[in-house]
Amino acid sequence: MPHEIDVFIDQRPYRIAQGKYTGSQLKGIASVPPGNLLFRVDGPNRQEIGDSEEVEVHPNEHFVSAPPVGGASSR
Repeated sequence: MPHEIDVFIDQRPYRIAQGKYTGSQLKGIASVPPGNLLFRVDGPNRQEIGDSEEVEVHPNEHFVSAPPVGGASSR
């Protein structure tokens, strides 16, 4: 049975199984709109995580989402 950890997406806690997740899967966990961007927070730095990019998540890790810049709609 996978070990469960807490992660934070847009400052809200989520309990998930420790392991690898794509950006799209993490957005789905937090109901982030699919068109938004997702970033891993590392102190003052933010690293963008693409929808198909797989990352190893760690306990108490923080992620934030943001709408894409530029105002163009993706229809």
